[in-house]
Amino acid sequence: MMRLHKITLAILSTQLLYACGGSGDTSSNITPIPPTTAPTSPTVSTVIKTGVITGFGSVYVDGQRFITDNTLFTVNGQAGQTIEQLKVGMKISMSVQESDDNDTLTVSSVLYDNDIEGVVTGIDRNNKQLEIVGTVVKYNDLTHFIGLTETSMSVDDRVEVSGYFDIDGAFVATYIELDDDAVNDNYQYTSGVVANLDDAQQTFTLSGITINYASSNTTMIDDGQKVKVEGAFTNGVFIANEVDIIDDSYYLDSSNDDIARIEKEGIVTAFDTLTNMITIDGLIYQLAADVVIEGNANIQVQDFVEIYLDPTTNLVTYIEIKDSYLNTDGKIKGTIEAIDSVNQTITVNGLVYAFVSTTRLEDDDEKYFNFASLSVNDLVEVAYIQNSESDNIIQRIEREDVNEYNEEWELESRVFTINAATQTITLNGMSVSLTESMRFIINDVVTDLTMFLTTATDSVGSSEIEIEGAFDSTGQFVVQKVELEQQSLNDTNNDNNSNNDNDSDNDNDSDSSDSIYGNGYVEFEGKVTSIINGSSFTLNNQEVRIDSSTELELNDRRVSVTEFMSTLQIGVKLEIEGVWVDGSYIYAYEAEIESDDND
Repeated sequence: MMRLHKITLAILSTQLLYACGGSGDTSSNITPIPPTTAPTSPTVSTVIKTGVITGFGSVYVDGQRFITDNTLFTVNGQAGQTIEQLKVGMKISMSVQESDDNDTLTVSSVLYDNDIEGVVTGIDRNNKQLEIVGTVVKYNDLTHFIGLTETSMSVDDRVEVSGYFDIDGAFVATYIELDDDAVNDNYQYTSGVVANLDDAQQTFTLSGITINYASSNTTMIDDGQKVKVEGAFTNGVFIANEVDIIDDSYYLDSSNDDIARIEKEGIVTAFDTLTNMITIDGLIYQLAADVVIEGNANIQVQDFVEIYLDPTTNLVTYIEIKDSYLNTDGKIKGTIEAIDSVNQTITVNGLVYAFVSTTRLEDDDEKYFNFASLSVNDLVEVAYIQNSESDNIIQRIEREDVNEYNEEWELESRVFTINAATQTITLNGMSVSLTESMRFIINDVVTDLTMFLTTATDSVGSSEIEIEGAFDSTGQFVVQKVELEQQSLNDTNNDNNSNNDNDSDNDNDSDSSDSIYGNGYVEFEGKVTSIINGSSFTLNNQEVRIDSSTELELNDRRVSVTEFMSTLQIGVKLEIEGVWVDGSYIYAYEAEIESDDND
């Protein structure tokens, strides 16, 4: 059973040292020692900090080291755990003792609680999002995958997710781990902001999901509260046996009056400039009159920020905008060709990438992976951002084994060159030849090679290129898809929202899922929910049509429409690639029935 977990704050005592006086014998020839000023004891403050783990040894959060030699770890409700249960990408809360005489930060308690845990029911690979327990979970180039990859994850996988709420009621994952625990409790978990509370029916919604809490022990729930629920998700309704209200006291011990400040991160989902109310990670705060804003005084909805809270007033006293913690300028894969230990840089595909204190490091086989662990010829994946001097700054680096390195390749960059005559594109130091057999997409619309080359040439400097592919059995890199996103058409409208209402009307058919719910290119994995006729069916309740031109596969074997449809049954896992037609159905270019071996 889930319980309300609180960090137990350590009470630290300091002992003053006093200088001893002389003997008082004035007849002695010994020169008396002049009195000395008693040394000043350092001031120790308790800070509650919430952030994402970026490395270990002891533990690093946002690139800063915190000493955990004598720390109490609580992981998913289980006290007495060890640091070995933690992973890079997890969002944790710590009770930190910081001293004003040095940079040493010691931690008395660490709390980790997953935000979502359950079975994957849908994967939208084009828009990089999952559906878990009815909740839309987004992933990106900074998400840490543990025990699985973007390519290997599949419908019916049970996963654990940590991260932050997004503006559209979805969830941005910093960490996704395959949950293969043989003694799992079989409950599912999700989080959100309460809306549409019905006391009579004992229901409410979380981002459009209906929660029935009649079987839980909860009696006090209000619209606008952030909660985490435990139970079972059946036929579109979540039957909750536990509902925990999450506010700042969730992480604190109210009996301790010595907290200097609370530091926490999150995405700005609402900002009312008239009342100076800001909503971050599902919770609403009032800005102090003298609030300090670092980075950009013009705070925008969808910014990623860190705030300081005064625990006595719950007012925001400080805001720092950290959008680079959530957004990237590109992603590469390659072999390390050179390492500069002095400047902390590596060279991949002829380009230099620099480590900084906030770089996130991931190696599934080595928890304490760091810069010194790297070697020339290591296989790595790097997400990076360019600073004002056009240096490539590593945001996340993952060292991969050969299988993971070969199974998926995704190159992204805002800086690229196009040679229409030779039909090549160069980005991140790699040159790729383009052929008609590849899938070309411009702003989520499928096109041909000629149009792609023309549009990409005209869009250099104002667009982003993404190339997906993998190595075949002969070791040849095969490009499968090339996508152009013109930034002027894809930038989010970040106008400040004067409405601070936290109720969510973001049902799962929101615009955040364009490729699944009515627009453009589709790359989706789900389960068959009905058979319509001899050439159409529904996948996660969305109609899909096929014909003789559709490339159909059954366990990697090409089959006809008749054989394919004869194999389909309700509940069969299926992966499709196609395009929406008139916003009413998906025409599939390709459809593949998942092998039973994946179950």
